[in-house]
This record gives sequence, C-alpha cells and structure tokens, in this order.
Amino acid sequence: MRVFFIFLLFFSFVFAKSDKISHIPPVKNVIVNLGTDSCGLECMQKLLEDGKIFSFLGYYNASLDELELMHSEFEYYKKIFRIFEAQKMSIRVALLIPQKSIRRYAVTTVNSVLAYLMSKPNNFELKVFNSINEDENSLLEEISKIKDDGFTYVIAPLTDIGAKIVTKNSQGLVIYIPTVHKSKVDYELPNVIFGGIDYEKQIEELLRYTNEKVAYFGDGSSLSNSLNTILLDKTDNIVYGKNISSSRVSFKRIMKKNKKLQESSIFMNTPLVKTSLIAS
Repeated sequence: MRVFFIFLLFFSFVFAKSDKISHIPPVKNVIVNLGTDSCGLECMQKLLEDGKIFSFLGYYNASLDELELMHSEFEYYKKIFRIFEAQKMSIRVALLIPQKSIRRYAVTTVNSVLAYLMSKPNNFELKVFNSINEDENSLLEEISKIKDDGFTYVIAPLTDIGAKIVTKNSQGLVIYIPTVHKSKVDYELPNVIFGGIDYEKQIEELLRYTNEKVAYFGDGSSLSNSLNTILLDKTDNIVYGKNISSSRVSFKRIMKKNKKLQESSIFMNTPLVKTSLIAS
C-alpha cells in the first residue's frame, strides 16, 4: 500500500497542473542589523567587497543622502533575496523534467522547488513540463510549450546531453540547470545559469589528502563511471577498482583479506546506501 501511495504521489507532482498558494500569508524574509555602530558609504562599499551581503543589507538606510550611491546595489540584492511585500510580485516558474533521464530525482526536484517557493513571501505558479527523455525533439517541444504559456523562468534538472540542447535553444528564457557544471557545455550564455559541481576540481582537491594507494567503488551509473574516469585520469596510484551494480552482493567477500584495500585511500562514487554498507 505504501509503494502504491508513493507511486500515485509521484505522478500527482509530475503531471500536476499549475496552482496558486492559499490566501494564508507565507513567511517573510527579514534582514536584521546586529551591529551597534554606524556604517557610512566607505563602510558599505567594504562590506560588498568582502562579500558580506547580509551585513550590507542590514546596515543600508535609504534615508542617508550619501547612501543613494549604493541604491542600485541594494535594489539588486533586494530582488535576489525577495525583500518586498508578497502582493508586489507573483513568481511564475516552469519546471522542465526529463523523467526517464533523472528518474528518482524528478520527485526530489519538484519537492525542493515547491518547498523553496513556499518559503518566500510571494504568490507563485509552478508548472511541470515533462519531456520524458532528453531527445532533442522532446525537449524542443516542451520548451515551445513553456514559451506559449508565457513562462520566463525555467528550472531544468538535465544531464550533460540535455543541457547542451536546451542552452542552444534558450532564447527568451532564463534557465537554471542545477545538475550540470558549465564546463560540460561548449558555450556560455548570460541567460543560462549552471549549478552543478565541478567534479574535476573536486577530485583534484580530494587527491591532495590521499596516500600512494588509491582505490574506488562505483555503481555502474553514468555519473559514477564519469567520476571513476576522472579519477583514473588524475592519478597513477590506483591499486583497486570495483563496480557494484547489483543489489545482491556479498560485501564480506569483497572486503575480506583484500590486501589492496588495506591502508588505501578509497573513493566511493556510489549512492548513500551502498556507501554506508561499504564503509561499515
């Protein structure tokens, strides 16, 4: 019964029509100034240079004449952090999902975006466009529907393949691709924002802490294989590698008296459950 309920919940999210939040006022963002001293123009500029954005927003006081020079910066960050009344803005977001490509992450993505929008003090409309896969025709068809429905902002959890297609056809849209690093696409456009991890730099950084024996585990997925390939390219100290794709595997048989794993630095490019089992 529980599996059946989750199955129904998945399709209710993925194929749901756009709705608006209830009339109950959502929570509001409040920037509190915790400083006890004053902060003039030079002080405000220094806060921005140091990346102390929230301190800048807390200190900002539009009534001070000299701070009019900082007004554009304040307005910029005010829009980013949604610091205005709920009735002043209604957010319309299209969610482009290739269900078969990202599989279990489809539900996670919808839930995450929905939770984020509900935490903001704005009315919003969220509509899911399911391309099923990352075939070019399927993606272009959904992009056309997004434009026809008047959406400007799009969140698209794609793989490298889909990201390249969508980026080429992103005219008139502001698209956020949270799953791909910009290095995986051959060109950059200002209206396409990438939020993926730079796995090459991540592995380079981790290798700084390894010894002369490096081992790795994978699960046979495309991401895991990609991580393993990067690891093999970055070091010559690989002494052991194993893909565990089956759910029926004897970890004891793999680990017992495995001298190659002794005193080695191990990369586990596996899902959380398999990683926990291997580590234990």
